[in-house]
Amino acid sequence: MSGRQKILLAVVALALVAFYAIALGTGTNSQGDPGARPRWVDWLGGAFGGNSVVDPSTVTADCSRAGDILTFADDCHLVVQDPGSLETLILRSSAAFVVQAPTPGDSDTTARQEVTPSPTASAAATPTASAVGGATPTASAAAGTAVAKIAVDRETRIALSCVGADECTVTIASS
Repeated sequence: MSGRQKILLAVVALALVAFYAIALGTGTNSQGDPGARPRWVDWLGGAFGGNSVVDPSTVTADCSRAGDILTFADDCHLVVQDPGSLETLILRSSAAFVVQAPTPGDSDTTARQEVTPSPTASAAATPTASAVGGATPTASAAAGTAVAKIAVDRETRIALSCVGADECTVTIASS
């Protein structure tokens, strides 16, 4: 190894140590707010990661459906056609509802999440139960709206149920 390579290696090592020390010094013990991430993270995700959302027309339901709006009394079962790659099914409601969905990948795990409307924007819903291993449906909410985001990578059967209401109305969102 030449002298220049040694100096370059030392500079890179010092930079890594400095970044690590800065990260430790500016970190918090909270879990954070996913809606409060920096804009450059969204830019990177849009530029390189894409944001694939399930097309509502690929979702069938055994409950009453008018366009992309589902109405049901107790429960409703959805079937999402195989999207061919990992996509996100977004469900919105003004009332609380429960989502049960299989986790993506080869896991036989089912995740359960109670999604509740938030009184403030960017507040995350608290899961009442989650699967052991795998990923659970992500729940977040805009002001007064319950939002569930479910990862789908194959044909998926999803169960929805009402929480504390006689009837639920859930919208299959396209963004």
